[in-house]
Amino acid sequence: GYGAVEESGGNPFVIESSADRRKQSGQEQALAERISKDIKELNKRLANIQKLKQALGSKRDSHEIRKKLNKAIAEAQQMAKNTNQSLKQFQKLSASTGNEKAKQTHLSQVNEFQSWLKKFQAVAKSSTEQERQLDAPPEPEISGLPSGPMSGYNKYDEDVDSKLVVDEEAEREYQQVQTELDFNEALIEDRQREIKKIETNMAELNEIFRDLNDIVHDQDVMVNNIVTNLEDAHGDVEAGISELQEAKTVQKKSRYRMCLIIAIIVGFVVLLVVAASIGVSAAM
Repeated sequence: GYGAVEESGGNPFVIESSADRRKQSGQEQALAERISKDIKELNKRLANIQKLKQALGSKRDSHEIRKKLNKAIAEAQQMAKNTNQSLKQFQKLSASTGNEKAKQTHLSQVNEFQSWLKKFQAVAKSSTEQERQLDAPPEPEISGLPSGPMSGYNKYDEDVDSKLVVDEEAEREYQQVQTELDFNEALIEDRQREIKKIETNMAELNEIFRDLNDIVHDQDVMVNNIVTNLEDAHGDVEAGISELQEAKTVQKKSRYRMCLIIAIIVGFVVLLVVAASIGVSAAM
């Protein structure tokens, strides 16, 4: 029920069934397809983030827009972390199976993901910096309003004992503006917390970017070694061909010499026979 059994790598103590190899191949294919799908989704999300970012500072700018933008960035960051884990898993699996096609697929996906990550980092950094600038406007000037609660307008009623009269309407207007300012300040603090979280996640993505650079570098070294080995092998093959041709030439010359020597010997023998025959005839 386990299928054909083979020795792995010439080691009699490591047994690998054909069913196991088919299972690993299926896992490689599933991982490659999932990573490819995730990278496509990441590109879609990046396009949406860029679209939301364009609204910053424009007439369409609002707390809801910035909330959506920060949420989209945070979700893309999490998806990028998951994709990186899938790439690591794919790398280990392809290394264990020795599947060269899977290794090439992995390298191609690493390059594609690295390219996306570079663009995403630039957009996310620009977005957070722009939000910080927009969230730090100059102190608002409220003309015609009292400077503090219950201050009202200072009016002197010359007709009624010249006492200070609190303008209740002005006080209500002040309280309304103050409430709005407090609300906006709370929104800004909420966005600042989101931005700090995004910046923390960006530091983690920077580590991922460096890991990807290491992977690409290692793959480049491996490819260069393969090319060098192929060039060396090609040189060895050419040298071998040259030696074979030289040996063939030497063999031809040796054969010619051997034939010449045999011909001389045969000729000499023939002469001896002829001479002997002539001598016998003369004696008779």
